[in-house]
Amino acid sequence: MENESIAWLKSIYPNFKEEAWHNNRVLHPLFDVPNRKFYDNPIFYEEEIDPSWIVGIDYYPDYNFPWNDTPVNLTWIELFQNLKRLDRLFRFKTFDELIDHIDNCPESKTVIKFGDQYYTTGGQHRLCLAKLLKVEKVKVQVFDYQFNQQLFDTHTVIEKHFSALSAYRLVSYRKSNEDYLNGVKIELNKHEFTIPVRLIESFLDIYNHTLIEGQFINRLKSFVTIYFEHRSADIKATDDLRKLKAYIFLHKLRMKTSKLAP
Repeated sequence: MENESIAWLKSIYPNFKEEAWHNNRVLHPLFDVPNRKFYDNPIFYEEEIDPSWIVGIDYYPDYNFPWNDTPVNLTWIELFQNLKRLDRLFRFKTFDELIDHIDNCPESKTVIKFGDQYYTTGGQHRLCLAKLLKVEKVKVQVFDYQFNQQLFDTHTVIEKHFSALSAYRLVSYRKSNEDYLNGVKIELNKHEFTIPVRLIESFLDIYNHTLIEGQFINRLKSFVTIYFEHRSADIKATDDLRKLKAYIFLHKLRMKTSKLAP
């Protein structure tokens, strides 16, 4: 027996037929937005969008809400068939009546946007119907989340190099990405310096090429001189990193003599 909701939809839209996308999973932004944690500071505006751009919903506590912290396998046709109180729309007997309701119902139609992905947060019935009916455009309220490139780049660098920073006893523990936006605080021979994230790789390169073997006494004399010249080094550019070589030398020497070096 045909589902009641499908039967009603066909009665006012005889051209309705099953399509492959009907069986696509209704996405949820918690799981399906790439790099979701790097989106913040939404911008609000109104816009006409193509309903086919909507890839999922975010609606607490129903439908595909992830109660068990795992994605829910709900398809678009299943969502439509299980929309709560959909029978209230059965009063519409023609296609034009239904389109007028989708366009002009005073209750807002709201979406959140991440990149090119739209998720419905308000007006589930009307926007789901707009997708199924292939409505060309529908006016919605948009909360457009902005991708924080600086935070993402910071995360990428810290993830890549934190194990080395920790192994060399330059940092003590992993902080949040936000804590590193203004630089990574490192400790060299009991002095603290802030290294801009963009310079971390260059700093580690200098660190790894600063040797304590070889002509020990002569190197120590030259580094002690540099040490006193740059006790308050301000690290802003790659050239500034060279000011830290004395500190690196003494730090590595202390690590070696205390048998803490990796």
